[in-house]
Amino acid sequence: MSHEAIEAAAAEAKLELCPFCGGSAEWQSGKYADGAEWSFIACSQCEAQGPHVMRETLTYKDACVRSWNNRT
Repeated sequence: MSHEAIEAAAAEAKLELCPFCGGSAEWQSGKYADGAEWSFIACSQCEAQGPHVMRETLTYKDACVRSWNNRT
């Protein structure tokens, strides 16, 4: 599966609502000073966060979605 296909599939993934307040989830991403990239999913209302996932692999968005949707 190409990188573009994985990006498209992740963009279409259904994110569950926040388990704490029911708020909607949104992608967060950035870079550390050394250039390493990270992503996670956070609640747009209470700012609860899923695990930070390093963007070293093509499946990082899938890992973020699975971590957010399968938490408790």
